[in-house]
Amino acid sequence: MGHGARRQPVWVRRFRLGMKFGITSKIAVLAAILVLGTGLIVGLLSHYGLRSELAIERRWVRDQRAVAQPAAMSEQADAAFDARLAAAQRRIVAGTLVFLVAAVALAVFLSSLLVRPLATIAAAARDVADGRASPALPTDRRDEIGSLARSFAAMEDRIRQRSLELESSQQRVQDILESAPDAMITLGRDGRILTANSPARRMFGYSSEELIGNSVDLLIPERFRSQHAQLVSTFFVGAPRARPLGRGLELLGRRRDGTEFPAEISLSPIEAGEGMVTVSAIRDITQRKRQEHELITAREAALHASRVKSEFLAKMSHEIRTPLNAIIGMAELLQRTPLNGQQQKYAHLLQSAGDNLLNVINDILDISRIESGQLELRRTDFLLPDVLGGVIDMMAVSAQGRGLELVLDLPEDVPTHLRGDPERLTQILVNLVGNAIKFTDSGEVVLRVRREPGGPGATTLQFAVRDTGIGIESVDQARIFESFTQVDSSITRTRPGTGLGLSISRQLVNMMSGRLWVDSRKGAGSTFSFTAEFEPAMANDGEAGAAMLPDFTGRRVLVVDDNDSSRAVVSGLLRARGATCAELESGAPVLGILREATGVGTPFDVLLVDEHMPDGDGFHLADRVRGDASLASLHVCLLVADVRGGALERLAEDGGLAHIVKPVKRAELLDAVQALLAAPGAAVAITGASANRSSESLPVLDVLLAEDSIDNQEIVQGYLADLPCRVTVASDGRAAVDLFQRGDFDIVLMDIQMPVLDGYSAIREIREWEAVRGVPPTPIVALTAYALAEEREKSLAAGSHAHVSKPVRRAELIATIQKMTRPVGAGGEGAGADLDPILRRRLPQYLERRRAEVAPLRGALAAGDFATIQTIGHKIKGHAGTYGLDALGDIGRALESAAAASDVASLTQSIAAMDELLRAC
Repeated sequence: MGHGARRQPVWVRRFRLGMKFGITSKIAVLAAILVLGTGLIVGLLSHYGLRSELAIERRWVRDQRAVAQPAAMSEQADAAFDARLAAAQRRIVAGTLVFLVAAVALAVFLSSLLVRPLATIAAAARDVADGRASPALPTDRRDEIGSLARSFAAMEDRIRQRSLELESSQQRVQDILESAPDAMITLGRDGRILTANSPARRMFGYSSEELIGNSVDLLIPERFRSQHAQLVSTFFVGAPRARPLGRGLELLGRRRDGTEFPAEISLSPIEAGEGMVTVSAIRDITQRKRQEHELITAREAALHASRVKSEFLAKMSHEIRTPLNAIIGMAELLQRTPLNGQQQKYAHLLQSAGDNLLNVINDILDISRIESGQLELRRTDFLLPDVLGGVIDMMAVSAQGRGLELVLDLPEDVPTHLRGDPERLTQILVNLVGNAIKFTDSGEVVLRVRREPGGPGATTLQFAVRDTGIGIESVDQARIFESFTQVDSSITRTRPGTGLGLSISRQLVNMMSGRLWVDSRKGAGSTFSFTAEFEPAMANDGEAGAAMLPDFTGRRVLVVDDNDSSRAVVSGLLRARGATCAELESGAPVLGILREATGVGTPFDVLLVDEHMPDGDGFHLADRVRGDASLASLHVCLLVADVRGGALERLAEDGGLAHIVKPVKRAELLDAVQALLAAPGAAVAITGASANRSSESLPVLDVLLAEDSIDNQEIVQGYLADLPCRVTVASDGRAAVDLFQRGDFDIVLMDIQMPVLDGYSAIREIREWEAVRGVPPTPIVALTAYALAEEREKSLAAGSHAHVSKPVRRAELIATIQKMTRPVGAGGEGAGADLDPILRRRLPQYLERRRAEVAPLRGALAAGDFATIQTIGHKIKGHAGTYGLDALGDIGRALESAAAASDVASLTQSIAAMDELLRAC
């Protein structure tokens, strides 16, 4: 067909080409056809017109000659007419042919005139399409062809420019691929390699010729090729998405020499002219895998070392604490025997040295557990005033021994029902307050709590411990938080310590989502502050809320104290409850002010006076005030700072002077003032918690002591020797279980590390024996030289009610026994004896609500509804301590724990114990 087209005449081809072009060429051809048609029509009209004219003329001549001429003459005339007609026809045909030739010539001329430049443009288009240089175009023409030629030339220039840009871009892309640090391979949809950069060629050991056009299977180990084919097929399903390096696939690559290596693959789909292609980046991760393996190995080694370290520390703690228990215990017992002054001093030094050694052990244990990440904070409900009061009580003796004023500043707007770790909070506060006392020779130490404004948590508090001590140089303030660091680290330093306390405190504060910092100047004292984040207590349902605090509106109180901080705290607490307070820093003007106020009709209701005043004794001032008849309605309360200095003996001799032991706590202050105002004219003695509670006030108890160490047996028996207790000793766990099953004991003191049967197993056997017989659980106190929190949790999980770490202190042991064995009632030493008067009035309603929960507990147990039991147990655990019902709180804790473990036997036992306990109230 192509050969036939080339044999056609040029004018035919141009005509056909012209017919393919636009309206200009078609108009030219139509003009030629019109000329030709016009010539044909004119010729035909001339032919038929001439013929008709000759026919008419012929008839007329014939008619005229018919009369005058003979027939022969007529035939000649016809022949002449025919000759003329034929000549005319020939002339018409010739004219028509001339028109035809002219029309064809015109068509050919016009076609050539129009088609030639179009043919040139068409040839140029073919050349551009084929990538060849195009012929010269008729861009100088002023007609449509010229316009078309110029447009085409401009288009050709743009195409050429775009082609150059594309080639440059492709070259840049190729250069980028070549310079990329990772191997880059482009794959077609069929899995064949389209391009491979030099890193790819070096990685796999192939040349470009060996890679281009071959399947990517060449680079994949044979055993993984089917898996790779499946991955490729699924990759192109739907809309493929890029998989970047670092989050891509990890496969094995195969080099030309057959070696394999781990590789990380990324896939990036790209729509190209030839269809979808995939750019794959390949990274050899052999080194990374080796490092990961080394890290895993190192981590396992570190964990093993940490476990070994923890086991070593726990073992050393146990081994050191065991003889230390004997040293401290015997020293404490020795001090309770008749000794002369020198012997008493030696015994005190012995106990003090044991205490210091114990603190060192505790600090090293804590810092090791923190650094190894094994220390976790507990989350339990607690009352902030109880924690702060415990810290103040604990540190009061040290402060009084150095002649310092210890002040607790807890405003009323600070939330008190919190959820967190009270033990670690206590540890931080004891450390900071202890340091403040240690580095302060005179003046005061103030523990202040404020609500952090705009804190990030539900409850963020700021604690500050301010002292008037030696202060810290600015250059030393950053490093004091480092482990084993003290400001004075010389061998001549006079203040002992390990240098671990602040480091431990800072890390504990960090665990509480807070921060610890110091503001200090040399010689001007220091303020250590920290923030800590807590949650609202889960069990805080408002039963003991702020609404039950007393209202002193209209009451006038005079506070006399030479210490500004103590005076401001006491006055602030009373003003918060509506009282009008006046303050004096000296006792000299007291009588005059009191008499003047009475004379003008605005007498004071209560006088709070400090025991130690710079210008006189508080006792003498109280006596003078009470001896004034004009002040008979005034209630006087003494603020006693040092209960060891004979103050209690003088109060006992006086018999009618109310007092509060410093540091003053909010609950004790409000309780004291309320009691004074509620009992006009009566002699009221109101004392702080640490002033008159006798730890020896125990009932006669049968105590089972399970302890294998003879030294520890003698210490515990010595602690309880002057108390109404009968102690039975078992030297191993099996003997303890046997004695318990044969006897009737009020409490069991169970050492955890014992031969034959360890303490955990012995506690579990005792609990199982009680559950089978349906008897209430006997209080069990676990004793262990392991001081880790895990040991406490393990002993509680085994079934103990409390946990005491060795060395066992007499006061702590007696307080724990008292807590475990105190009878529950409405008076005496039972529940409610030490309660706020408002709580004491609400106690019967509280007990009634708890009795109403026994039946739902049994119903939930029968239905297997452990969630309900756990909720009720948690509520009881949280509320019971508020009312002093510690035994009931322990039952709530047991209910919650047993419900979490779905322990039906323990739940049955605990519900029965709760019912029996509440019936006895």
